[in-house]
Amino acid sequence: MALLYSGSCYSFKGDCKKAINLFSKCIDLYESDNNRWLWWVLYERSVCYSRIGEPLLVFEDAKRMIDIEPNESINWNIAVRQLLYTGKFKEAHYYIDRAINLFKDSSELLLTKAEIYKNQGSLEEAHSYINRAISLAPNSPEARKMKAEICENQGRLIEALDEYRRAEKRIKSKLSKLLYEEEILDKIIDLSKKIRNFRNENEQMYFRFRNDGNCFINCLIRGCGFFGDRINAVKVFSKEILSGPPWKEFEPAIKYLISNAYRIIIYDPEPINWGIIKKDKRIELKRIKYIKKDIYKLANKGFCIIPCSLDPKSLPLHAVLIYKSGLWDPINEIEWKQRHDIKIFPVKYFPKKTAGRFLLAFKKKL
Repeated sequence: MALLYSGSCYSFKGDCKKAINLFSKCIDLYESDNNRWLWWVLYERSVCYSRIGEPLLVFEDAKRMIDIEPNESINWNIAVRQLLYTGKFKEAHYYIDRAINLFKDSSELLLTKAEIYKNQGSLEEAHSYINRAISLAPNSPEARKMKAEICENQGRLIEALDEYRRAEKRIKSKLSKLLYEEEILDKIIDLSKKIRNFRNENEQMYFRFRNDGNCFINCLIRGCGFFGDRINAVKVFSKEILSGPPWKEFEPAIKYLISNAYRIIIYDPEPINWGIIKKDKRIELKRIKYIKKDIYKLANKGFCIIPCSLDPKSLPLHAVLIYKSGLWDPINEIEWKQRHDIKIFPVKYFPKKTAGRFLLAFKKKL
C-alpha cells in the first residue's frame, strides 16, 4: 500500500513519471498474489499515461482492467477512446460493440460509438446512435450537443440551433457548465446570427456582448464561465455600462465578484477606478504594476487573469483573458475563438512601455 500511496501523491502533484514508476512496481507486486487493488493501480497508471500523451499505453492498461473487471463500463470506454484518439477505428468498433452488448442501457457507450462514426465521416450512422442515446438519457447535454454538431455538419442549421438550445437548457451540473456552456452559447449565437433567429432576450444579450461589449467585459464574462458562472455574470452589465467610458464597468465587476464569493487580486498603482474596496479577506490590492512573473504565478494557482492596458493616447482599453496555460484575445472574433499559448505573453499583446497597466485576477472554489 505504501507504493500505491506514494504513487498517488506524485500523481496529485503532477509528477507523472515518478508516479508511473511507483505504480508499475506496485502492479508487479499485486499481480503475483491477485491483490484486490490491482485494478485501481492500473487505473491510476492509465490516468498518468493519459496526462503525458501516451494513448496506446493507456489502452494496454485498460485492456488489463477489462480482464479484471469486465462488468465495469468505464474500462471499456477508456479502452475505446484511446483507439479513437489514435485513429484505429476498426479496433474501436470491435471493443465498443462488445461493450454495448454487455451494457445495453449505457447512453455513454452509445455516444462513444456515435463519436467513432462521426470521426469517420459517417454522419447518418452517428445520428442513429445519438438518437438511441437520447432515448435512454433525454436530459443529457452531451447527447444534445453531439446531435447539434451532426445537424450543423449536414447543413441543417435550424435543427442544429434547436438542439444546441435543448443542450443549453440541460446544463445543470458544475462540471457540465465548465465543459459545455461556453461552447454551446457561442454556437447558439453564431447560428442565430446566420439564420436571424434570436429566440429570447438572453440570446440577444449574448449577441450584444459579442459585438458591442468592450474587451474587459468580454474577458470577465468568459472568465466567469470557467467557474460555471457565465449566465449570471452577463446579466449584471447594462447597455449604459457597455457604452460608457472604459473604466465605468470596473466597480460593478468587483461588486459582482465579491457577491458571488470569488477571491480577487488587483494589481493597479492607481486603483481609483475600482470604486471603494472594503476590507475583505477575498480581496488583495497591490498598488503596483504587474510583471510577467505575476501572470505565471497566478495562472499556476488556478486564477482567471485579465491583464489590461489603458493608454490615453490610444483608447479604448485592451484586455486579454488568461486561464491555466491558455490565452484569448477578444479584439476580434477570430482571435477570441482561438486559444493561444500563455508563453507568448506579453510580447504580442502589451509592449513593455504601455501606459496604465493593471490586472484583475479571480477564482472560485468549484
